[in-house]
Amino acid sequence: MRNRFFERLSGYKRVDSLGAYKHNVDFEVPPYNPLDEKAWSTYLDLLSTYKFIICFENQSVDYYLTEKLYNALEAGSVPIYWGCPHADELYNSSAFLQLKEESTGAMSALIELIKHLDTNDAAYNAMLQAPPLLDCAKADEDFKNRISLIRTAVETPAVRLVSQIKILRDNAVYRIGDVVYARGYRWEQDRQTILTDDQYKGTILRQYLERLPAKSAPDFALLAEVVNNMQHARPAEDELVIHMRAGDVAQFDWFLTQDYASIIRTQHGIKKVTFVTAMHYGNFVERNLWLYTDESRDRNHSAFIKVFEAIHKEFPNLKMEIRSREHPDEDFYYLCMARWVSFDRGGFADCARAVRTAIADIPAKQASYAQLHQDRDVLEYLKDKRNGYFVDVGALDGKHISNTYLLEKEYGWTGLCCEANPTTFKKLVKTRSCACIDGAMYSIDGLELEFTCADALSGITTHQDTPNVAHQQKIAAGSKIKVRTRTLTSVLDSCGAPAHIDYLSIDTEGSEMEILQGIDFTRYTFGFIDLEHNYVQPRRQQMHLFLKSKGYRHYKANQWDDYYVRDSLHEIGMRHATDKFNDRHSYMGESYLHIYDRYFRPIRHKVRAILEIGVLNGCSLRTWREYFPNAHIYGIDINPSCKSHEGDRITVFIGDQNDPKFLQRVRDQIGLVDIILDDGSHITRHQIQSHQILAPMAKHYYIIEDLRCSYEQHLNHHDVRSIWPGMRHNDPADPLKNYRSEFVDFVQEGVKAMDFHTLNNRIKSITHHPMIVVFELIPPTIRAPKCMFTTFGNERFKHSRERIICEAQKTGLFSDTRLFTEKDLGEFGVKHGPFMRQNKRGYGYYIWKPYVIHQMLNSMADDDILVYCDAGCEIRAEHRERLVDYLRIVESSSYGFLTFRTPHKMFHYTKADLGKAMNISDAIWNDNIHVAGILIIRKCRHSFEMVEEWLKWATTDYHYIDDSPSVIANHPQFKEHRHDQSILNIILHKRKTAIVPFNETHVPNNGPLSASRIRI
Repeated sequence: MRNRFFERLSGYKRVDSLGAYKHNVDFEVPPYNPLDEKAWSTYLDLLSTYKFIICFENQSVDYYLTEKLYNALEAGSVPIYWGCPHADELYNSSAFLQLKEESTGAMSALIELIKHLDTNDAAYNAMLQAPPLLDCAKADEDFKNRISLIRTAVETPAVRLVSQIKILRDNAVYRIGDVVYARGYRWEQDRQTILTDDQYKGTILRQYLERLPAKSAPDFALLAEVVNNMQHARPAEDELVIHMRAGDVAQFDWFLTQDYASIIRTQHGIKKVTFVTAMHYGNFVERNLWLYTDESRDRNHSAFIKVFEAIHKEFPNLKMEIRSREHPDEDFYYLCMARWVSFDRGGFADCARAVRTAIADIPAKQASYAQLHQDRDVLEYLKDKRNGYFVDVGALDGKHISNTYLLEKEYGWTGLCCEANPTTFKKLVKTRSCACIDGAMYSIDGLELEFTCADALSGITTHQDTPNVAHQQKIAAGSKIKVRTRTLTSVLDSCGAPAHIDYLSIDTEGSEMEILQGIDFTRYTFGFIDLEHNYVQPRRQQMHLFLKSKGYRHYKANQWDDYYVRDSLHEIGMRHATDKFNDRHSYMGESYLHIYDRYFRPIRHKVRAILEIGVLNGCSLRTWREYFPNAHIYGIDINPSCKSHEGDRITVFIGDQNDPKFLQRVRDQIGLVDIILDDGSHITRHQIQSHQILAPMAKHYYIIEDLRCSYEQHLNHHDVRSIWPGMRHNDPADPLKNYRSEFVDFVQEGVKAMDFHTLNNRIKSITHHPMIVVFELIPPTIRAPKCMFTTFGNERFKHSRERIICEAQKTGLFSDTRLFTEKDLGEFGVKHGPFMRQNKRGYGYYIWKPYVIHQMLNSMADDDILVYCDAGCEIRAEHRERLVDYLRIVESSSYGFLTFRTPHKMFHYTKADLGKAMNISDAIWNDNIHVAGILIIRKCRHSFEMVEEWLKWATTDYHYIDDSPSVIANHPQFKEHRHDQSILNIILHKRKTAIVPFNETHVPNNGPLSASRIRI
């Protein structure tokens, strides 16, 4: 259905596919993570740029309704929905379009309606203004809770399914099926009938199983034993149970999720895999029974043997079992009681490879005492840290399902265990060597509250808000006592706990938020926080917002817990193993990263670019990338192997820090950056020269590290080329010697400039920390050049072109804004008008773009700046400061051109005929392509010549700009020709341009100029 509709609608207008299915966009799609406010807002912002959003379920089933429709409505778009035929019982049918029939006629009628809405603003806006939910859904808490559950469950699909099965089981609801459906908006059992014993015994499947040659085929001994000796035990804790429809064995069709391998990898404890077959359910038509026929028996028999032999051969160290019972409901019980279960579809070959790889990757030490391997998760995050400090609140007996027992017994940790249930506390003090604290942790000291003793479900009575019916019954049956409360701060103070605690675990059945409120986060910090949530809202969201306000971010989640980590630079650097936090780069317990955090944190989310001289193993670059979420990270190194550390938001330039021409080329290419760190050669002459050339491009800080090396006695008696292998690439004639007096004189010149208020001096302060000097800078000022804005749009883009002109004017940066239409093309329009009208894509493949820009530059004075955006783009005035940065970059660059570099290659989007005609090198073919819909140009001889050349190649021969096939064979990975963009990029790569990462234009609300593709 989805494929058919996609193809038919694409015949009317381009349809962007953001996911893996028919993926066709060249921009980065933000992650789907509702727990991260920024990520979720970015995701909705992206959806909001589309007039229509196709929301097709995986299948059309009564009351199978996911969050897709809800998300589209929340984004302020008009959803096109197919799936649950009863969606209009909850959602207002006036707010979305629904395909209720799968016929070609129904599709055609719906597409005609979409066309009508696309061209009729009044009708479209009426749908946007319609209330999305019906009154019955607005008032129904179950519906709200379900949406909340869907939106905040950030686990993998397989783990989320486990959670749903557990919810069903604990509420005594039984379900046999591939997917847990929702009836309406309540979790309910789908109606079905299980085969009786007599019905089952009469099936060909049963006869087939009984005929298996167990004695003559040793591999089937286990299967025969399982069939003939029914066991009523629950699955083991280390057992993965896979639901496999018996009839599908013959087709090698195993029911697995794509996250199956990751479950094994991350849980570190699966030692047995059990395949449960003979699940009979559904509407009892032949295709749902999956029973064998006499005619196919021999074929199925052969296939079954082949599969069983293959799995034993592939996984000799993994204990395997196949259950095929006479009572399908008992097999279903076995499935539901499994700790790990997979109910989804996948191929046997993929399964075999995934399991084999996963087993090989599992560490030798797999022990875990925690319920969901929380202890292993902590150790994985903290790199198997030893001798750490933990605080375990709700510790129970200290061993059974304990999150900290493994840390204490095998990794040498110490800490605190807190438990309020007197019965389990007695067991705790016998089990653990660490300090054990009785009493209930809370937000206030000294309160007397009622406490329910119910084993692992014990907690403060008024806060036990579990939605689990079975748990509610156990809690109701528990005994009541009175407990006195303590804040965790007072407990930590009395026990002499360290200021930094590596791991905080809180599992108190509902009072987790109150315990957090009793912590003084100004005095105590935590490396890893583990909170049980059990999907209870609004408590889960309250804890999330509270910890976010304290400087912690959501790391990930398991079945019942949320993990949070401290967002400090020191913690991030430790994880990425940068040497900036080790003892060699620390003094009095304070590392480089502690110092930098104080400087950088106030501007952390405003930083757009950082340059570090000295890449080495790339650890620092990756640290900066995580710490500065909106920045592009640039590195300089003389060692060519450092180029391998490039990646998402990381660019590495290879060259000599002692080469002024190389530094100038870097400066011209990247323009202004917020911060520069010199961790390069440590040779004073190199540092001074780098500062002289690069400091003008730094906005806030210029930092030089490892000042010990400037002392003669520390560096000069060493063979630095052997100490730092990268320096083998330096000029052999360079003695690489240091003289402290040179560095002192250099810093003193900066001090003198401040003391005498030297004209054009930008140094605000110079601070000497142990082994570091920090130049705090005043951001550079630029003259007020005449800045102009232009765009183009034909009548089809009437609303978009007028909208973007208004957005440009609201920034207050442009002295003039010019809108070109097809009526403003003059003789150019007369000459090329037929070509433009005949080729609707880009109104003549954007042939008008270089002409429009050429006309604007002709009317401008030298050094004036032009900003061009396609009419479908957006200008966000709230990011005005960053737009000013762009103007500064292009003004200071000798190239006069600023473009946005994508991760895609030239050979993907350039026809071979054009490449040959323009005589491009292999290096250009393999370089990255730049955005052509957003350009910033300073008029100068260099930029003007580039635009003239662009216009010439676009208009001399239409073959170079249109979609006509290339005569010469294209690159094997060629996707499509990108018309004016392909021509411009060849010129840009030959003549050079200043570069900004394209995520600032292609991630919604991430920069001032957004390639939103708005087409209204």
